[in-house]
Order: sequence, then C-alpha cells, then structure tokens
Amino acid sequence: GHTYTSSRMRSVQEFGGSNGTTATGGRIEWRAKFDPIQNGVWPALWTWGTEAEWPIGGELDMLEIFGNSEGNLGASNVHYSNDTTDHPAGGTAHNVATTDWHVYAVEWKPNDWPSTIRFTVDGNVVKTVSPLAYPSFNRFNQSIIMNVALNKPGGHSWMPEIGAGF
Repeated sequence: GHTYTSSRMRSVQEFGGSNGTTATGGRIEWRAKFDPIQNGVWPALWTWGTEAEWPIGGELDMLEIFGNSEGNLGASNVHYSNDTTDHPAGGTAHNVATTDWHVYAVEWKPNDWPSTIRFTVDGNVVKTVSPLAYPSFNRFNQSIIMNVALNKPGGHSWMPEIGAGF
C-alpha cells in the first residue's frame, strides 16, 4: 500500500478574543484556487482557540472543502462549546466553484463588537453570526490554521475515503 501524509501550518500571531469588554477584532483573507479535489482530501483555512481545549476555545471555518463534494464547493462554519460537546452553528455552502480563484475572508470589526462575525467570498457576505451566541469567541484568542487533511479508510464516516486513484 501507499503511505500518505497531511500538511498543516499554524500562525504564531493570534487575533480576536477579548480584553475585558473590548475585543481586538481582525480580518483574515485567503485567495485560493484548487485543482478538482479527490475523494478523501480535505483542504481548509480555519481558526483554533488557543487558550482552551477544543471545542471550548472555538473554531471558525473560513473555508473547508470536503473531498469530492458536489461541484467542489466550499463551506464556512462555527464550532463552540461551554463544555466538551461540539455545537456546530451550521455550515453555509459557498455557491462558487473552488476550481476558480476566489477571496475567502472572515472578520470581526472592533467597532461592531460584539455584534457580528462575517464570512465573505469575493466580498459578498455568505454567513453572519453573533459572537454573543457563541461564547467561545467572547473569551479566547484564535490562531490561524491552513491544512490539507486526508481521510484514511475507517476515518470520518461523513467524508469519502481516499480513493484508489489517489
């Protein structure tokens, strides 16, 4: 058989969180274009809470492409918790082909805090959430992660396994 590995880069710089009642806010943009995604390949740009275990520290998924999804469409999502149970906020599919160039972004505006976190594709808002509804983002800084994960046989049941032609 073949041996496959995945890749992950994590930022040293953090953003978001709060200092008393004032958040630092921030914006992350990622301009990306992908070859057609094979079964079991899972590229993503997301944030991870740095001061608590997942999912308590929170997670913002700016872009996730689930291997061989219909039309290779991306999605955005929010994960949070007050305990160890994941509470996803519901993914929002982007109606753009990831095989074309697009700018994916997530932002917290300090002047808007704590009213909104916005996800955009090419400047168009695709998802807006209130940090007040997701307590993790009121408390914890986030680091930025860019990765390509691989779903091995017996891995995530909700995603195709790496295909034989990989």
